[in-house]
Amino acid sequence: MKKRLKNKQSRKRCGYTQRWQVETTASMLKRNLGSALRGKSKQSREHDMLLKVLTHNIMLLAADDD
Repeated sequence: MKKRLKNKQSRKRCGYTQRWQVETTASMLKRNLGSALRGKSKQSREHDMLLKVLTHNIMLLAADDD
């Protein structure tokens, strides 16, 4: 892992420089739709998360239309 993050070019190649985008999206999801998943089973929690992601994407598309 240390080798991969040694210089900027190798970090860019493995996608590490875009971590801020993932962190921003996760923060937006938690802030707008809540941080808890209500499902009890793993499958139910996965389903809840997919619905949150879908809702988040629809909200972004709706905001672009305004």
